[in-house]
Amino acid sequence: MRLNFKKPSLNFKKSQTDIDPEGINFLDLGQGRTIYQEEMGEDPPEGMVFVDIDEDTGPDVLWDLNERIPLPDSSIGGTINLGQVIVYLQNPALTAQEMLRIAKPGTFITISTNISTKDVIADAETWGLNPAEIEVEDEASLKMDSEWAEKSNIFLNILNSGAQLVDRELSGIYEEDAHVFYTFQKVNRGKNI
Repeated sequence: MRLNFKKPSLNFKKSQTDIDPEGINFLDLGQGRTIYQEEMGEDPPEGMVFVDIDEDTGPDVLWDLNERIPLPDSSIGGTINLGQVIVYLQNPALTAQEMLRIAKPGTFITISTNISTKDVIADAETWGLNPAEIEVEDEASLKMDSEWAEKSNIFLNILNSGAQLVDRELSGIYEEDAHVFYTFQKVNRGKNI
């Protein structure tokens, strides 16, 4: 399933200029406030800002993640989170570059995504797994890369250019994909990315 992103209209809940980047300590891209409330059973704390293109998810701001993020360079500290939306991005490299651009040095960038199962098997020891214990029903599926895994690899390569991987957690292995949580930390390399 592919979502068609549309350019945000002027009916923002908040306009882009209403956001004070200094007041944000957690910027969530691609998940609305409604999803947070359903999963956590409570309202989010002060300083969390939710961005999505879909008004139905209850975002604080409507932004199209396929375009430049309308915030200044190095303006967000704390954490920038991207949920399970990489596969829906038309240009994942742009979104990764934009996340690095708006992050202050030291900011954590967290993503939840899928990578190819064959990559997990090839790197099994790093994940703390025994490759012989990983069961895959259809060996032919290991010869394919899903669109999600391909876009995730592009995204991760960009993040690696301006941030250091500090943690990764494998949460599930499926026929073509493995679900993974990554945490990067923006490093200062003398220039904005």
